[in-house]
Amino acid sequence: MDSLNAMNKKICVLNDKKTITNVFWTGGWDSTYMLIKLLKQNKTVQPIYVIDNGRASRNNEMLAMAEILKHLENLGGEVLPIVQININEIKENEEISNSYKNLCKKVRLGSQYDWIARLALEYPGIAMGIEKPNGEFSGCLAAIEKTGKLIFKDGVGFIDVNHSSQDCINIFGNVCFPIIELTETDMVKDIKEWGLEKVMKNIWFCHAPINGIPCGTCRPCQQKMECKMNFLLPPKSQLRYKIFHLIERTIGKSSAKLYSKFIHSHYFHFFHYN
Repeated sequence: MDSLNAMNKKICVLNDKKTITNVFWTGGWDSTYMLIKLLKQNKTVQPIYVIDNGRASRNNEMLAMAEILKHLENLGGEVLPIVQININEIKENEEISNSYKNLCKKVRLGSQYDWIARLALEYPGIAMGIEKPNGEFSGCLAAIEKTGKLIFKDGVGFIDVNHSSQDCINIFGNVCFPIIELTETDMVKDIKEWGLEKVMKNIWFCHAPINGIPCGTCRPCQQKMECKMNFLLPPKSQLRYKIFHLIERTIGKSSAKLYSKFIHSHYFHFFHYN
């Protein structure tokens, strides 16, 4: 319990007399923007990448991060070598897992928040790339709104341990949120002002790529199109997105989901590429 109550720590920790900012990095838009912002603040950043062999986009994410790293040298700060942790090696913690289950009774919360909270015990204060929604649902923010409260310091969000439930503290108390007051639209504006559009074209966000490119129909792909970030998707992906939404508008959501399932199927790949 003592370790769980040692929450709400600063974003930085000390290591070998150097101030290190630990961050969860996936090679996606939010976490890459967060990493760039920290570098521009002259921070020394330690990226943490969690390896999940069951994640279809894992190889794409790792390739994206390797390519992005080539373009970060002149931003200021320093990026340390990526620490890779296998999801199966994250220590179990019954109290955290029970808190996750309790929160799931109140809101729809992704399964990753269980292992994120358990891993954050090893990296207290680790930064997480959760942005302000553009109207879409955010399980993380919904859980915090229902069971806790955020406080802010220098634009970084932390769980207020004095006004949050123990379940909320257990799941979110060891992470901080540097971009939680920014929407993706805000971030696009910054990236353009910084002249880093070419760097961001290397990010990976699709959950279910088709032949190595974004599918255009998973929720992250849809969000990028909805936020006028279509420059991140190649023409084929944009076309699939448009077809998906045409079906959704004219026939219905169930038919659109069937279309998405079909284009991800081996049957589609066989006839489309042979």
